[in-house]
Amino acid sequence: MYKRIIFDLDNTLIDWKDEYWDAWENALREFNIETNESTRAKVENALEVYESNLDYYKKDKMAESISKTSNYPITVEIIEKILENLKYAVPEKIDQSIVDTLKYLKDKYDLVILTNWFVESQRGRLENTNLLQFFSEVYGAENFLVKPNKESFITAMGEYNQNECVMIGDSYKIDIQGAMNAGLDAIFYNRKKVKVDSNCKVIYNIEELKKIL
Repeated sequence: MYKRIIFDLDNTLIDWKDEYWDAWENALREFNIETNESTRAKVENALEVYESNLDYYKKDKMAESISKTSNYPITVEIIEKILENLKYAVPEKIDQSIVDTLKYLKDKYDLVILTNWFVESQRGRLENTNLLQFFSEVYGAENFLVKPNKESFITAMGEYNQNECVMIGDSYKIDIQGAMNAGLDAIFYNRKKVKVDSNCKVIYNIEELKKIL
């Protein structure tokens, strides 16, 4: 019997939109770093390079890596400003189906977030969408190896056993395969309707969780 539900955040509960990259560009401008049409592409590429080479998030390492890859003089102070800006990178209104589903689940289970990003930023996003109230803990990538590493899922289990936890996320490789490799059950939120060969449960709408949990 499940006791804890582990949710991914970005594109599972809160959509990530292109305009949220403005949080990065606004931070650069505040530190007198000129931005242009290629800024976003450079930053996106630099962040991908960092994430592909390291299994954890550290502000100093991220600043160093992005600076090297993008040729922007990124400092820890700029990273901190970006994280502050990202707290407000949320939709004006969360879909009511998400709120209703979380209310339903919270009455039955302990809900937590497991994210491949910094806790302070993601907690801010949850606060600014009024979703934080549903979660007992937010686990972020600066404290352990990121998903799909087993360590992240084991950490998010807390004091529960593997058979008492289930992972829900929109990335089959990162959230679902990672969780199953760690011995947890998983529910794939298949928003893009991709074909998967797996024994895990699949949903296409967040409200389906009410029927299976």
